[in-house]
Amino acid sequence: MKNIILCMFACASFIMHAQTVKIIDKTTLKPLDAVSVSKTGSTQVFTTNSDGEVALSNIKSGDSLTVSRLDYATRIIAYTDIINSEIALTQKSYELNEFVISATRSENTVSDVAQNISVINKNEIAFQNNSTSADLLQQSGEVLVQKSQAGGGSPVMRGFEASRILMVVDGVRMNNAIYRAGHLQNIITVDQSLLERVELAFGPGSVIYGSDALGGVINFTTINPKLSENDVLRTDVNVFARYGTAATEKTGHIDFNLGGSKFASLTSVTYSDFDDLKVGSEPNADNKYGSFNFRPYYQDHINGVDTIIMNDDSTVQIETGYSQIDIMQKLLFQQNKNVAHKINFQFSTSGDIPRYDRLTDPGDDAGTLTQGDWYYGPQDRLFAAYDLNIKSTGSVFNDLRLVASYQDIQESRF
Repeated sequence: MKNIILCMFACASFIMHAQTVKIIDKTTLKPLDAVSVSKTGSTQVFTTNSDGEVALSNIKSGDSLTVSRLDYATRIIAYTDIINSEIALTQKSYELNEFVISATRSENTVSDVAQNISVINKNEIAFQNNSTSADLLQQSGEVLVQKSQAGGGSPVMRGFEASRILMVVDGVRMNNAIYRAGHLQNIITVDQSLLERVELAFGPGSVIYGSDALGGVINFTTINPKLSENDVLRTDVNVFARYGTAATEKTGHIDFNLGGSKFASLTSVTYSDFDDLKVGSEPNADNKYGSFNFRPYYQDHINGVDTIIMNDDSTVQIETGYSQIDIMQKLLFQQNKNVAHKINFQFSTSGDIPRYDRLTDPGDDAGTLTQGDWYYGPQDRLFAAYDLNIKSTGSVFNDLRLVASYQDIQESRF
């Protein structure tokens, strides 16, 4: 009987000290796989799975754990200090001589380029998780973005805007010198969910891109299809949904990659719906800006007559909502190790986008507005491109890239 009781206590002691621990990134809070976890001074090593989890056994309360991965700072932690069965690791910082293409249209290291270039990489884009590309640029702190309505965003670089800065998507210019004189609001037609990186080239790029790039260049690069590293079909699926309270944003996204040894396909669909924007607080006497940004009333067209309607909630900016859908399809054919063919198709369309600043212009009489309707019609962008890349060790060229493209952008106003 004593032996049975002793055995039960031993088993209970083992169970108490055998648990599953999750390793996460300290910044993104995402699980980390392939992390080595070992008891300090022991040769036994445990490794986390794709969910960042590892089952630890034979660990006593007084033991310490060594947690390490090549790209993260090694951490030694007492077993009793583990909080909520999670251990957070800090990513190492490396000063890499990053490659950029905005300055010369070919890959060059930052140190070899005289122009001031700032890069927003994929990790920053994912971490910011912005609603649109316009918001991404604004939150980067590198570019001023002018907005006259929620469904827009016109970048300003070094005081230049519109036709004096150039926007490039996957090596194809989006605008030109005679595109339009006013602000360019169609930057939102570039789906930020698909961006691999954004390069901001400050200063004139006229030598490479022409007079359109007097103020600078914004170069968007979207993600590419991925080939399989063996004979097994590669399948990657990325799905997310986002809800934002400020404008009751509802966004859904899915992209999936199918890759063989020579052929790969990437398909993506993003849908976003934004309701009217809600400002932060109720108007009060202590508010420094008074009733600025509040919407006490709005004007609607009823039975052929513009009619003032009182707003039940003045913090809701009536007529700022809109919807948008973005579709992308890429096909990759790796002919051999030196020749690659790529087809790139992108389509973006939106609903009517109200011009909020015009809809809030006061009329001559108190309590009136000058406009009942003012909105941009559906904003469409159709993009198709064939991209040929050839690498050579010959004397004529080392790297040849040929891009043939077609682009149709439609916008209207009412």
